[in-house]
Amino acid sequence: MRHNAKRTGYPYSRNRVILSAIIAILSMFLAITLLLDETSLLLYFFLSTLIVAVITFFIKKRLYPLLVSENLQSKTEKEKKLASWKTLLITASMLIGSILIPLLLARVLSGPAWIIMITSFMSGVSISEIVLYIKASSKR
Repeated sequence: MRHNAKRTGYPYSRNRVILSAIIAILSMFLAITLLLDETSLLLYFFLSTLIVAVITFFIKKRLYPLLVSENLQSKTEKEKKLASWKTLLITASMLIGSILIPLLLARVLSGPAWIIMITSFMSGVSISEIVLYIKASSKR
């Protein structure tokens, strides 16, 4: 895993990208089959997937250099701890937000809107992981 991170700038293994591709395909398949009759809802799904993918791509692009730089020897111990805590806090807040927001909105939103929100989040995050891996691999 670390050997791969030094070579490409991507801090995780290729298996994570394969898992992201499978999740993206399955969530898009689920959304398309459930929303096939409603073209406007399908359009909202693709639009929200694009928005989530772009936002998470830029967040991951900002966080991954912190993960890669933790492995470098030139950093002091204090800088390594600070980078580690920043990464941990941002990741924890994103995880809590991504779990709580859909649960809180489940009471307010209709069924199709909630399905669009969940599936577009899953596919958008997975697609951004794939794009980030491709971008890191092309910089070799």
